[in-house]
Amino acid sequence: MQALWFGPCETRAQGRFQPVTASTAVERQLAQFEVVIEDQLWDEAIDLLEQLQLEHGAELVEAETDRYETVGTRCQRALCRLPPEGLQAYRRRTESSATREMQRGVQRYDEAALLRVATEMLASSKGAGAALALGEIALSAGDFSAARRWLTLATPEACGPYGEPLAVTLATLDPQADPTKLAATWRNAPRPTTTAAPTRPDDDSVVGKALTRLAVCSLHEGDTRRAALELRLLEALSPNIAGRLAGREQPIVPALRSMVREAQAANDADNDLPADSELVGPLNHWSWRISLLDASARNQLQARAQQQQRLRHMQQLAIIGQIPAEQLFPPRLSPALSAEQVVWVDGGRLHAHNLQDGKPLAMKIPEEWTNTANDLANNPADGRRGQARPAFRFGGGIVINGAGIQVRNNGFVTPRTTVTGAISWKGPAVLIDNTLYCRLYRQVIDDSTPRRRLVTTREFLVGLDLQRESKVVLELDGTALEEGNAWTFLAAPIVQGDRLYTFSSPASDRGSLWLGCFSRSTSQEIWRTRLGSCDVTGVSISDGSLVAAGDTLFVVPGGGGVVALSHQTGKIRWASNYATSNSSTLPRQAPSTPIVRGGMLFLAPADAADVYAFDTSTGQPVWCWPHTGGTPLLIPTQEALLVAGERLAWLDPLTGHELRSWPASRHAGLRGHGRAAVTADELFWPARNEIHCVSIRTGTPTRPPIPLGGFGGEGVDLYATPHGLLVLSSTAMVLIGTEPAEKEPLLSGERLKLSDSPLASAGLRP
Repeated sequence: MQALWFGPCETRAQGRFQPVTASTAVERQLAQFEVVIEDQLWDEAIDLLEQLQLEHGAELVEAETDRYETVGTRCQRALCRLPPEGLQAYRRRTESSATREMQRGVQRYDEAALLRVATEMLASSKGAGAALALGEIALSAGDFSAARRWLTLATPEACGPYGEPLAVTLATLDPQADPTKLAATWRNAPRPTTTAAPTRPDDDSVVGKALTRLAVCSLHEGDTRRAALELRLLEALSPNIAGRLAGREQPIVPALRSMVREAQAANDADNDLPADSELVGPLNHWSWRISLLDASARNQLQARAQQQQRLRHMQQLAIIGQIPAEQLFPPRLSPALSAEQVVWVDGGRLHAHNLQDGKPLAMKIPEEWTNTANDLANNPADGRRGQARPAFRFGGGIVINGAGIQVRNNGFVTPRTTVTGAISWKGPAVLIDNTLYCRLYRQVIDDSTPRRRLVTTREFLVGLDLQRESKVVLELDGTALEEGNAWTFLAAPIVQGDRLYTFSSPASDRGSLWLGCFSRSTSQEIWRTRLGSCDVTGVSISDGSLVAAGDTLFVVPGGGGVVALSHQTGKIRWASNYATSNSSTLPRQAPSTPIVRGGMLFLAPADAADVYAFDTSTGQPVWCWPHTGGTPLLIPTQEALLVAGERLAWLDPLTGHELRSWPASRHAGLRGHGRAAVTADELFWPARNEIHCVSIRTGTPTRPPIPLGGFGGEGVDLYATPHGLLVLSSTAMVLIGTEPAEKEPLLSGERLKLSDSPLASAGLRP
């Protein structure tokens, strides 16, 4: 029943990320506690731990190799593992306070009082009850991740032996094992000292209540397999438990068994339904095309692609024995999409186009965020000194207010005289609820002093409401976050509800990585937390670097680190490291959005060649699986975790075993080349020369492959939109839609042609 690691995975992290840990003085005090315990000086040991939790409870210490926990968690775990004499001494000191807080929490429905008992007095006789009550509150609120975290603290039986999640261990056991033997083995199995397993509660009914609620969590999440495993353990440990379930008092095991069977039958009925393959409509036309490169750069890329094609043909004819490694031309941009428009940043300029017809959109941008000649420009041509003349390039057009401008090669629009206040937009942009969030830099050149030129750059993060004439709804100034210290925003913001999260680094410590939380409506800072230290120039941060699950944020900033924080306070709960790959040997890939399901965190980092699974409660690694490169996209299904990279692989989410794959062989000659797109039940997977469409549930084709035409061999990223499938390459952006273009878009300077192969049955019409 040891933790299962599937595939060749290093457990020692090779990444650059290093979380902020407690001082060596705290480490010495924790080591001193072990010495005091051996001398049975209970009062002195308890005083030491209580002082540590009070003064350093939020700091991190290493729990085991590459995994970190808070000092408060370490102290509570140490108190729970005191010998019987020490535990009695602790409870004599805390019992009255724990009882008072527990009564207040239950009678007044005071979650803060219950939280104090569960986090500061877990080893008391009321600790298990407080954890169980917090799990019940989280379950009723629909926060299943928090519910699992609290329920596993209620009793050691809610955790698997050796520290892995309960269902992971049960999935590896014989399903025909005798329940009596299973119960005895489960109760007597050792629990590691590095996990937060509490002392066994005084009330035996806590075990049954915790397992019942864990099974209900799984049913709410639609994971019937996990619910069945948790029900199996409940039948072994508490077969006669009775209580309130589904609104009435009844025997728990038979009622829960009936609920699991009904959920399984409903899932089977859903699997029998035809795949919803027409969510984006029939894809029959190249609707429009936008060039992303000038003619010379595009011809250069096409010449390189043609050369590789000739080398490939020569290899097939055995003219040469081996050709150089294939070089793809991945897309440079990350577009932001809404229902009706696509926005991106290229060359320091914003571009916006209509999704349906591809035409540029004319938008009014506030003058303060356009290239102007404020403060320093003297233009005698129009007779106005130092007056603003904003100019802005948007969607291929220039909007000008004022005279005497020129367009530079870098895209800035400036007066004929001194350049000042030049604005450079930096991608990628984020488009949420018709509000555009983007970073920009304003360069100010002060040459008012003879023979002296002072250049300063200010960085901003702005939000523009596109439905209200681009009204500024959010403005963050990097120089105003902290007095006397300029901050750099390292990536586009990540939006979750009313919260906006930004990764930043201060000028005083460029190796420090911070996460800030701001209100979208007021631009006020809610909290800012230092995640750790790393090479901020080498990390890969995008919208796939953070995911919110209930009251917890899971952050994957790159550099081999993953961190869990409180959504409300920003306090770190745990941090872990994973093994990174050499950037020179790592295939091209972008970070995939982490998935939280069933108490486990699944992620495919951009700097690693593996898919990882972590326990959301402790940060304990569960398994890892090598994904063979590509641009991995993680897609949860009812029974598996689909990884869409160079191949399509369906994994067992509990063990990491590969259930099936397509193509079945790694040497089939068919590989993914870019980012896949997913709809309700259909996956669009880009290969070299075509897009394959399969069901995410069954893996069967949903429609014939879609030829890529002039994009073949480049490597493309796909985005599903209401108007069709957006295809993004290094040279152009094309929409494969349901309506034909007014004028046929040309690719590679040639007319689009259908393949003479059976792929023509896809029904594409030029």
